[in-house]
Amino acid sequence: MKLAIAGFHEGLAGQVSSWVSLSSPSLELVCFLHPHDEEPLVSSSAKSNRANSRFVFPNAGFYRQFPLIFGKDWSLQLKALGVSHILPSIPDSVDRAELVKTALLNNFQLLTAIHPSSVILPGSQIAPGCIIEPNVYIGFDVDIGIACHLHAGCQVDHNSVLGDFVTLNPRAVVAGNSLIGSRSCINLGACVSNSVKLGENTTVAAGAIVLRSYTQPDLRLFGIPAVPR
Repeated sequence: MKLAIAGFHEGLAGQVSSWVSLSSPSLELVCFLHPHDEEPLVSSSAKSNRANSRFVFPNAGFYRQFPLIFGKDWSLQLKALGVSHILPSIPDSVDRAELVKTALLNNFQLLTAIHPSSVILPGSQIAPGCIIEPNVYIGFDVDIGIACHLHAGCQVDHNSVLGDFVTLNPRAVVAGNSLIGSRSCINLGACVSNSVKLGENTTVAAGAIVLRSYTQPDLRLFGIPAVPR
């Protein structure tokens, strides 16, 4: 079976490509996918604004030595390559949701990639298209929605629910019995306390601690304790 990773972002797509074969040995990575009409353009300022000189950008239709597929007919191009599975590694949740919708309409399967170092306790349910990075902890009876991104070292405790397209950045913690609305993002080192409910498209700032529920959509929460701003 052949795999395309959707995205060309070094922070996730490139990183996941380095270990995805450990998660799914039967799948062969054959290309990356940029699900837009035009090839991605990288400005000179973007290239110069990187601490590591080995940072990889798309170049001449390739990314990390694999073809980078783009264009209105990307689904046909993938099928011509024999691709059956897509891993949605696009960081933006809205773009990720659109990619998933189109992929399913074209009968592609969504891969869930789980690094072997992660701990997932019994009873947890993980929907297709998720990325579970190294050293993630998922407690028992947790429900994780479609195409969520759980970055290195984050934690979701027992009986919590993550909606579709949620992102937990490194070392984020969601305590037990909590609900994180779809397309929300819990940033670096932020904590959501027990039994807290957050509405759709909520952003919790890095290092913030959320001690109460905020069920309205589209909020931005900052501070300790976290409040909307």
